[in-house]
Amino acid sequence: MLKSGIAPLATFSDHSLVFVAGKVAIGATGAVGTKTGKGFTVTRTGAGLYTITLDGTGGCANILHADLVIVPASAAATQLATVLTHGASTRTITVQTSAEATPNTAADPPSGSILSLFVVASTQ
Repeated sequence: MLKSGIAPLATFSDHSLVFVAGKVAIGATGAVGTKTGKGFTVTRTGAGLYTITLDGTGGCANILHADLVIVPASAAATQLATVLTHGASTRTITVQTSAEATPNTAADPPSGSILSLFVVASTQ
């Protein structure tokens, strides 16, 4: 049980799992702004394209799952984030962002949006 008295939804005894979570503010022209969280960096590689690199904290060797969402700057600016690839040996995740109306066309999120991420990796 947690200190609050609430039982966790799941417990893990597999010590080979590493969880990386955080968020990145998006500025003008999709620029990477202030980052919150540890264990990763985010680089804009083109319009609507980002590479997330795990820094190896905790010995991350293999990306098992990556979940990313764009928190829009306003309700009218709904964006999608799609994981295009994730590489085990390079510890990288390639992400494409797009407007909801054109889901297969890379487009920068509006300034003020937030890229939120949750990654599960393994040390093996």
